[in-house]
Amino acid sequence: MWERLWFLLLTFTFGLTLTWLYFWWEVHNDYDEFNWYLYNRMGYWSDWSVPILMTTAAAFTYIAGLLVLALCHIAVGQQMNLHWLHKMGLVVILVSTVVAMSAVAQLWKDEWEVLLISLQGTAPFLHVGALAAITALSWIVAGQFARAERSSSQVAILCIFFAMVFAFYLAPLTISSPCIMEKKDLGPKPALIGHRGAPMLAPEHTLMSFRKALEQKLYGLQADVTISLDGVPFLMHDTTLRRTTNVEEEFPELARRPASMLNWTILQRLNAGQWFLKTDPFWTASSLSPSDHREAQNQSICSLAELLELAKGNATLLLNLRDPPREHPYRGSFLNVTLEALLRSGFPQHQVMWLPNRQRPFVRKVAPGFQQTSGSKEAAASLRRGHIQRLNLRYTQVSRQELRDYASWNLSVNLYTVNAPWLFSLLWCAGVPSVTSDNSHTLSQVPSPLWIMRSAMAWRFPMSSLYVQTTAMTRMPTALPPLRTTEGVAAAPRLSQTGVGVSRTLFVPACTCTWRPGDPRERAEACLDLECSGSWLHGLLVGSGPRQPWPPLKGTPLSHEAQPGQNSSLAEAPAGLGPLLGSLGPRAWSSPGGLPLHPDLEALMARCWAMWQLRMWMSTCVHPPFYAEVADFFGVSCLEGLGWASAPSSCSSHQSQSTRRFSPRRKSAVVETLLPDQPPTTTGPASGEGLSHVPRNSWRWPGE
Repeated sequence: MWERLWFLLLTFTFGLTLTWLYFWWEVHNDYDEFNWYLYNRMGYWSDWSVPILMTTAAAFTYIAGLLVLALCHIAVGQQMNLHWLHKMGLVVILVSTVVAMSAVAQLWKDEWEVLLISLQGTAPFLHVGALAAITALSWIVAGQFARAERSSSQVAILCIFFAMVFAFYLAPLTISSPCIMEKKDLGPKPALIGHRGAPMLAPEHTLMSFRKALEQKLYGLQADVTISLDGVPFLMHDTTLRRTTNVEEEFPELARRPASMLNWTILQRLNAGQWFLKTDPFWTASSLSPSDHREAQNQSICSLAELLELAKGNATLLLNLRDPPREHPYRGSFLNVTLEALLRSGFPQHQVMWLPNRQRPFVRKVAPGFQQTSGSKEAAASLRRGHIQRLNLRYTQVSRQELRDYASWNLSVNLYTVNAPWLFSLLWCAGVPSVTSDNSHTLSQVPSPLWIMRSAMAWRFPMSSLYVQTTAMTRMPTALPPLRTTEGVAAAPRLSQTGVGVSRTLFVPACTCTWRPGDPRERAEACLDLECSGSWLHGLLVGSGPRQPWPPLKGTPLSHEAQPGQNSSLAEAPAGLGPLLGSLGPRAWSSPGGLPLHPDLEALMARCWAMWQLRMWMSTCVHPPFYAEVADFFGVSCLEGLGWASAPSSCSSHQSQSTRRFSPRRKSAVVETLLPDQPPTTTGPASGEGLSHVPRNSWRWPGE
């Protein structure tokens, strides 16, 4: 029972680590945001995303390996005995994953929305993988069904399995993806806006970064504008200069001071490119050419005037203003200073997307050509009343229906920050007009969405998989590897416990079926004809063709002559099952002319004969513990068919000790008893050694 609980815990941990790995792989679009969050919390910059991803992948691989081995044990009928070291590793991984997921839920809870969005792009393919997995598992489930000894267990297995199958086949009804559409309905490619230029190819907010973005012929450039202590607008995203400049080397005493509290003359002396080559935030610095490497190393802080001069007539600007501290001398007039710089530069007003929300009426009056852009999500009617023309939102804040509603009100929506091609493709299918990206050099090369699926095709694979599923349930494998002794001699064919198939190798369930007394042929045919534990045995001996008559049996039945020191009555045999069944090996049977029978037929007849003699021996004296263990292995219905409605209670002390010695604690003990590894003699127990002389430790199960 405990091993079953460990298997359930292993399965649960597998699902949890798979979810965590999928989550962490899909949020690679926001790795920079994650690192930025940790930078604000810890005070220094480091890329934490890759170590977390590698650790998660290693843990998942380990858990998946354990689960595969466990399923292999189940498939061959062995119990899973998980080593204590693996149990410790399983618990550590489970606890670590739960803690990590809880931390993300508390500190980065908005990112769980990305998981739901990603399913719109990956759900069709995850569905294909899930169907393939459950189709493969159907072979194991069918084997467990046939091995189950109780009807209630079989019903439970079937109900659970088919409930899962039913849920998986109905899953396409819940899949809603914008890329499930007709190709003719695909809209134009979203326009690209470089987030702080091209930050994967050059240091952000530098002239080199904006120049690289313009070389890609992007629609626009996004920039964060702040103002220096002496009133010069310049480009900087962070509050301080520590991350993107060498201020700690040049002016250590100013490192933690807000960037807007320094004069422009001091700001110009700082290097704004060395940090990019040193920290390599996007793992792209190594791809720079030698000339680009030298240029990046010598970048300085860029002013707004320099950006306006570079982008004039070449791109639209999406400007976001950073408020200076309260004690800043331009605290109340920094917006006017920025507007004055824009108007003085002669930059076309219609190419400016104005994002600040304060003093909009004044801005519309001074610069009526600006595209008024809002960073807050509101009702379309309210936005139009405020003369808003565009929305700038995070990609998790808007749905497809809301995109349609905004489009009907002639409102254009720009989404940020979109770096992953899968996300860009998804938004393209959804009809997003434009996106802001750090990875514009990659997205600009995407010719079409990664995939587009017609609605009819969404059901095509499930229907094909349904055929495979049905085939898997009706054409199960019908053989397991034979037992081997330590001496390398092949043992008798293993009698497995599963059911349907067309192979010539016979499967016999744990309950070997009931049969009638009579000669060996009648008993064997009765055993073959009856259904037991959900196993259908018809046609297995001769393949899938018609049944053939059994050949007359030739062999010496069990001798009733007692060995020295033993009683002559079968019901009083005190020496155990070994000498009693010594003549029942598969090679004791042969067809007319001395030709050997098919091994499956030999094994079946030997087992039927052995079970019949076992019944004769134990019919008058069955030790209760032995009866319970035999019933647990062979099945109560099977024993009742042999006449064992209940365990007799009267046994002599000598017989009780004998039956205890042969109690089948493991299945191998029973198989060892019924199937010897050496051909027995055909002259009965008196002429040779019985099964009790077969070394118990000489048997090896497959995989041991």
